[in-house]
Amino acid sequence: HQFQYGDAQIWATARLNQITEIYSEDFNAGAIVEGVRFTNPLADEFQCC
Repeated sequence: HQFQYGDAQIWATARLNQITEIYSEDFNAGAIVEGVRFTNPLADEFQCC
């Protein structure tokens, strides 16, 4: 998946704990990797709730 080491740790922790969404500006927004979706909360199109 070509993650940086720290990003891979975040993704792996989410995956192992069955967390389906990560909010971060550091990942490719909208991507889904093995069931974990990446969402950028700073993007203009982001809508909470």
